Amino acid sequence: MDMKKISHKVSCILACVMASTFTSGAQAFNSEEHKNIVDNAIAQLKIPETIKLPTTVSLKSRTDSYTKELRAAKQLAAGFDGNDENDYDSYKYNVQDNCYYSGFGQSHYNNTIYIPTGSQLPTKLLTLNTNMGSQSDEFTLGELAAIYGDYRRTTSCDADGQCFLSNDIKENIVFKHGSHPAYCPQPVKNTTYLHHVGSGVVPPFGALGNLSSNTAGDGELEEAAWWGDEMMRIANVNDWHFSDAAVAWYIGLHRQALYYADKARTEPKYWNVALHHEANALHSLTDLFSFGHVVTSREESSFNMIKSAGLKEKGTYLWMEAIMKQAGATRDRDGILSFALADFPPIMRIATAPRNDFMPSYRGIWMMWAKDEQGFHDRFNESGALVRNLNGDRFQIYGDSHLKELTDQSKEIIIMATKTSIQSLLDAYQVLEHGSDITEVGAVGSQFFNALNYLPAFVEKDGDSYFTGTWTSYADVINTMVGSGKVLNDKANCTLSTVSGKIRGRLKTRSEACTVF
Repeated sequence: MDMKKISHKVSCILACVMASTFTSGAQAFNSEEHKNIVDNAIAQLKIPETIKLPTTVSLKSRTDSYTKELRAAKQLAAGFDGNDENDYDSYKYNVQDNCYYSGFGQSHYNNTIYIPTGSQLPTKLLTLNTNMGSQSDEFTLGELAAIYGDYRRTTSCDADGQCFLSNDIKENIVFKHGSHPAYCPQPVKNTTYLHHVGSGVVPPFGALGNLSSNTAGDGELEEAAWWGDEMMRIANVNDWHFSDAAVAWYIGLHRQALYYADKARTEPKYWNVALHHEANALHSLTDLFSFGHVVTSREESSFNMIKSAGLKEKGTYLWMEAIMKQAGATRDRDGILSFALADFPPIMRIATAPRNDFMPSYRGIWMMWAKDEQGFHDRFNESGALVRNLNGDRFQIYGDSHLKELTDQSKEIIIMATKTSIQSLLDAYQVLEHGSDITEVGAVGSQFFNALNYLPAFVEKDGDSYFTGTWTSYADVINTMVGSGKVLNDKANCTLSTVSGKIRGRLKTRSEACTVF
């Protein structure tokens, strides 16, 4: 091997090491896993004949193009389209990760994109018309659930029922800022690239987690690395993916979806709007089947990064906080959320989010908190836990890249949570048509929040014995929200304390369970 290739290989190794050390891009499931979970729920939906979907929403059978998209996504990013990581060739041309090579950290994630086969694939798909600048295309609900949360903070839809994944953007995504231009791919349509992202592709991001600088300019949305930069900006402050904040985000956005399902009774175009809000909600719902997201809280660090950057009055942040308040959640002076379900706000439309929801959200002096929280996230996603939900199901959970290792029972529970959530929009439509009121549909104790029954509520045994026999921090909230009336034994003494950058790894093991369920 010549010296140029040796240098190329060494720089990749260093980049991968630095990426794993400094990134704060805490994900529960990889994008292709979010996509697989949500799309696999569609076949179980029961859509009443009385519901007339608009042309922007389609229910269809899966075709070979579904797998072709997954393979094309991995081919563009990693240069191969199978599940054998040994097939990666760092000297192959027209490959994103060989173009963005030295000093970049996404290659590891793209090499491990999992291509499902056979029974792992969905049989039915729900597609939504989605706009990227002047272009629009059909995205599966699973692709949108993967994109929202990690690459797009808010749901922005207009009065015509059109929903947008970006501000104005040029027709093509280009690869101009790579460290090795000779290896760069040709431009691809922006809708094609976002399909790839929703199918698992991680865009280029700096190996130091963009600690010193971004790769693209703030308004350079046509550059592939902008999407990696944006992923890092969002990941810095993504408390709505974790513990109580994830529950609040789901409840608030699901209520918005219910609101628009009601409007769709007279104007079917609002089904597109309802389902875009639901896709955003489902990202956080499914995150809570990753143990690192159950026990880690990012509320204080995320809030203070926003506050330190002077972003609390930005339209994007105000919209996000309004969603939290729709769940009856408010923050204290440190950014910690609490729920007031006895004083639950009426369901109401939250003014549409800005189409351009960019925020320069960087870690600043909270860098070490973010790093510690990333460590907790990774550690507990890897060690996993045996958990129970309010339905009484006992099942194992882990985190990102582990979906394929879960038992069929564990995967089915996650899929059923997703299916129950989507089905509740259809069922709500029906009861509203028969005289029910949107206020009671969106109230505490309503059957239309039954997806929460599937979430991990009790930790029977975790891999490190830190949380054995404890209730999750949000167990009482979901118990009240679904009106299940379950008795949470000794919840005052046996509710787990979430971990964050504040505790700096000071955890104690339990020799025995705190309580039983």
